[in-house]
Amino acid sequence: MTRSQLAAPVASALLLLAACQQKEENSFEVSGTFPDAAGKTVYLEEVRFDRTNPLIVDSIKAGKKGDFRLSGSRVEENLYLVQLAGANAPLATLINDADHITVKADSTKPQVPYSVSGSPASSALAGYMARNNSELSGIYAFTRQQDSLRQQGVSDSLTGSVRTQRAAAADALR
Repeated sequence: MTRSQLAAPVASALLLLAACQQKEENSFEVSGTFPDAAGKTVYLEEVRFDRTNPLIVDSIKAGKKGDFRLSGSRVEENLYLVQLAGANAPLATLINDADHITVKADSTKPQVPYSVSGSPASSALAGYMARNNSELSGIYAFTRQQDSLRQQGVSDSLTGSVRTQRAAAADALR
């Protein structure tokens, strides 16, 4: 084979290698475990603000222990959901600020249903969401208590402390 005959295959191989390396540099991986996901499909969905619904970018059938591995694009930072097939709410909400993000979900802990490592932005977001969920739960409890007292015919002057507690909880959320 002459030099000119070798040039085209070598150039093609180099181009392919460069494309593969570029793909790895512009992608991120999410691995995790969620025991309730065993044998079910887990999706990685990109939340795009120009679309009404999230865009599915990857999916996999979780292993026997609920383990999964998904990947997405890192062209720009964005919000992603890890979603279990048939579930109403996502397992986790992530930001793709790192090459590898690890998620551990636990349905027995509704106040903090998942933890994230490897992604500072996703960890901060998870903490923020857990705090907000806790505050919202408190507001909801005060609202139910206030409604219950009203249904029992208790005067507004006696429900004032519950109303004050609810207002304080709402202010803390802001």
